[in-house]
Amino acid sequence: MVLRQRICVQPGSRALRFLLCNLDFLCRVIMFHGAREYLARPGDLSDVDIALPVRKDSNMRRMVGALCAAAYSVGLMLAAIAATPEENHAAFIRRDEAMKQLGRSFNINIGRVASGKTQFSPDTIASAETVIGIIATLPTLFPPGSDVPESHLKSELLADPARADELIATVKADAAQLLEAVKTGDKGRIAVAYKTLNDACNACHNEFRKPYE
Repeated sequence: MVLRQRICVQPGSRALRFLLCNLDFLCRVIMFHGAREYLARPGDLSDVDIALPVRKDSNMRRMVGALCAAAYSVGLMLAAIAATPEENHAAFIRRDEAMKQLGRSFNINIGRVASGKTQFSPDTIASAETVIGIIATLPTLFPPGSDVPESHLKSELLADPARADELIATVKADAAQLLEAVKTGDKGRIAVAYKTLNDACNACHNEFRKPYE
């Protein structure tokens, strides 16, 4: 019940909040019907309520767990489909703001150090840590429906999440290497790590971002 209350107060789609807030009820219904099918004898369901708490069959537990997981996944998909245009646009705005902050920290603050235009300072390390933090949120920044026209996001990204995950994993690994290089203060290492991460970012942009006119 505590989990249910915590989920309900999170921001997001109204449909998502509704489905998740009623998820425990759905799981109870699934458990009851699964138990009735598995335990009850034909014409006699009177022992279901008594048998369910004490029955310790591993197959039953696996069946109930699988059904609950499936119900949860379906709920998330339905919530995404049911998102309103306003919610889709808000998701785009969140992503756009995160990308702008990423650009300031990476392209400007660290990029100028890598190119020799700015001296290395403790702010360079802070910028690299900001880069790490934003990149860690990338998997949450592309919800279904957020490919609104002004986003320049290709729908192929939403259709091929495995490929998106692969590219994001590379970006995360290269960002970690950048932070390590920045911490050394060695401009040569910073320049190499900066280019590596920049190339990884561009690989994702080239594949999943529409060109700006």
